[in-house]
Amino acid sequence: MGRELGISRTPIREALQHLVQYGLVEVSGRSMRVRVLSPDDVFYLYQVRRVLVLEAVRLAFGRLTKDDMERLDAFDPGDFSDSPEYVRACQQFDLELHRTIAERSGNPLLAHKIRKLHDRVQLVCSPTTERLAEHREIITALKGDDCQAAIAAMAKHLDLALESQLASAKKNFPSDRKTDISSSLGDRPR
Repeated sequence: MGRELGISRTPIREALQHLVQYGLVEVSGRSMRVRVLSPDDVFYLYQVRRVLVLEAVRLAFGRLTKDDMERLDAFDPGDFSDSPEYVRACQQFDLELHRTIAERSGNPLLAHKIRKLHDRVQLVCSPTTERLAEHREIITALKGDDCQAAIAAMAKHLDLALESQLASAKKNFPSDRKTDISSSLGDRPR
């Protein structure tokens, strides 16, 4: 592979190790394969993400500047279009919103963890245009004076994203592999 790409084995080995660390590649002996996330994997990912992001919203509330809000408004892709550019603009809007909240939390460790989780989510699922209205609701709530409304808007967004990603994971996960995820968004069954 290195010869085909014109690079040595070391950067390829390092890149594959990063993919293993992200949980996107499985190692079996001397071979590797792309890992298909199970519904359980998606649930756990969103369970952790929910805790961290809602705390970031709480910490960031009141710390977002006028410039932050203007920048987020500028990233809003506007009216619906089925073009690839519109989908990319929705993804950039999603990225900017979540990263801005994480940065404004004032906690660099929390912001770093959220960025890593968000990057992992992006690797397995792209934000859809369906999430656009939710992103706008979050921004509207962040502009207001009710922290609980902002937290509730983000919680709704994450719950709907989880529901969508669970449906996708259930459809794409091989039926011969065992998973015990509950269809409920509540606590996992024991």
